[in-house]
Amino acid sequence: MKRRSNWRNKARKWSMLAAALPMLLAAFPAGASAADPALAVSPLSSSLTKEQLVQAFLGGSVTVSNVTFSGQNVQAGTFDGGNGIIGIDKGIMLSSGNISNVIGPNQNTGIGDDLDGAGDADLTALAEDDTYDASVLEFDFVPAGDVLKFKYVFASDEYNEYVNKGFNDVFGFFLNGTNIALLNDGVTPVTIDNINNDKNSDLYVDNEFYGEDAKFNTEMDGFTKVLNIEAPVHKGVTNHIKLALADAGDAVLDSAIFFGADTFTSEPVGNLQFSQPAYSVGENGGSAVITVTRSNGTSGAVSVDYSTSDGTATAGQDYGATSGTLTFAAGETSKTFSIPITDDNVAEGSETVQLALSNPTGGAELGQQKNATLTITDNDESTPPPQDPASIEFASDSYFTAEGDGTVTLTIVRSGSTDGVSTAQYCFCNKTAVNGQDYHGTSGTVTFQAGETSKTVTVDIVDDQLPEALETFGVFLKNPTGAVLGAKKWTWVSIQDNDTHL
Repeated sequence: MKRRSNWRNKARKWSMLAAALPMLLAAFPAGASAADPALAVSPLSSSLTKEQLVQAFLGGSVTVSNVTFSGQNVQAGTFDGGNGIIGIDKGIMLSSGNISNVIGPNQNTGIGDDLDGAGDADLTALAEDDTYDASVLEFDFVPAGDVLKFKYVFASDEYNEYVNKGFNDVFGFFLNGTNIALLNDGVTPVTIDNINNDKNSDLYVDNEFYGEDAKFNTEMDGFTKVLNIEAPVHKGVTNHIKLALADAGDAVLDSAIFFGADTFTSEPVGNLQFSQPAYSVGENGGSAVITVTRSNGTSGAVSVDYSTSDGTATAGQDYGATSGTLTFAAGETSKTFSIPITDDNVAEGSETVQLALSNPTGGAELGQQKNATLTITDNDESTPPPQDPASIEFASDSYFTAEGDGTVTLTIVRSGSTDGVSTAQYCFCNKTAVNGQDYHGTSGTVTFQAGETSKTVTVDIVDDQLPEALETFGVFLKNPTGAVLGAKKWTWVSIQDNDTHL
């Protein structure tokens, strides 16, 4: 597209205003004057480098490297005195002309500088039109958190007469190659066609010059309210951002972007988890209150879903199935939800409910305690189930030992009820092995105290020098007290000879 001259744009603006000027003058009282709070700007220079510019933009939890700037020094710099004018007190700014052109009051219907500067390929693609006088600030950064945030205001002297007329200066914030200068729908770009008196007017401030000073002490004919960027980033690794602004369609009628000082941040948004792995509530407690905590960062709003499921408890009988979403505002660290508990008259013992968190939003992550257990303690009396009577028997009905082992250990066990004391006598019986020659067995009594379930008897084995075949002796139980004898009331011990046969 052919570049239009400055005088032709001014003539276009005056001709459009001429017919409406009497009505507009009556509708708008006198506005800003040189006595009002005023913007002050400082362009890039030897005493204000591009690196210093970025440092003035940075908040916490971000480190920066590889700063570059494309454009003329007058197109970038710092500003202050913005309170009461643009809504941001101080920060850094980019312009498609000279940043000093934002200084008020608004007494020019068509402020702009044709700097004969180059456009930008990304902005040309975004605008689908030729671009000129691009002002581009780029840098790498490593964020501590998952979400990038900063504040900005877009201002332009193309307001209001070029809304929907095809003359939109273009800007973009390209985060890792993707433009994030969008409205809250995440799709619509921020332009004069999309934020103005007729469209998204709640985001717009009209500062048009209508023959008298405009309402706000800046030369810009209109600007957005303070807008917030929140975009996901790759935590702990290098990301890249490109902040770019250019004239589109022609090289006059400047636009500017104001960025809030110290607002470029990426603080951790936090981990969401149950406050503890296990909760308990009495059956007559009415409800169980479950706490979900947010730790390791509280930046921005986040949410998480919660739900219950049956453990040994049954939804609708023992508790009320519960699900929903907890939303944490910035700075909030704790939220709760309640689970209704049913107080029945059934003796059933303690029962459990499984708790789960899922679907964190806003860049939050689930912590280790994303699952928990709720135990419902029964309050109904119950008759203990009858226990089997205590039974005493050998653990095995046979044992094998070598003559050279020296001893063999026999295990006697008690099963069934282990309440109280139980006893049983054990005695020895020769078969092919002889007590006193092949082994030394002394009869005795095993005693089980309350809770005990196992006892042992050790028998000495005689290591003689006589070659002999496999020998066997028996051990049996009798005369139990506090118990009955089990099926293995006998056991047999075999002794393997270790002498050489001639």
